[in-house]
Amino acid sequence: VHITGDAAGAYPRELGLKKFIRHLVLSGDTLFVVNEIETETPRQLELRYFPEDQLWERREDGIIVFGDSMRMVYRPAGAGTQGTAELVSCYPGRGNISRGKTGDPEQRLVIRERYRGSRWFTAAAFRWCPAGKNPEPPEIQEEDGAFLLSCGGGQIRINRTESGGQEEEK
Repeated sequence: VHITGDAAGAYPRELGLKKFIRHLVLSGDTLFVVNEIETETPRQLELRYFPEDQLWERREDGIIVFGDSMRMVYRPAGAGTQGTAELVSCYPGRGNISRGKTGDPEQRLVIRERYRGSRWFTAAAFRWCPAGKNPEPPEIQEEDGAFLLSCGGGQIRINRTESGGQEEEK
């Protein structure tokens, strides 16, 4: 399953966001998220993922989140992308956004990707498996302005293009 959309229109114009193309590719127990972001001027950019479970560990091949019934591995890719896991203050009743502060803040695990610039092509992979097992890290390769996503014996190539990306199945 491959879904693509442009979210730039959901953000205020004054942020200078020209393009925010997101590809969601679901293949078996793996979700690939590929983003192409473009702003009018260079700036600090950040993407956040909020896992349901809060126990985590950094490993050489990514970040593993431990749940009661599952484990999830996160793996970032993309030139200049920095992936971290940390606790942040979030306010109940407003999703994970701290605007509109209602109630007391709670500490939540967030996986953050950061980048400085005006054009960012980044990918992240999330793979799940039952608790007690360790999920194999998903394969993401960056080559010639594209990401090659590998899972379950198949591959999908998502190219960075002026129109936001094209997929080619192999």
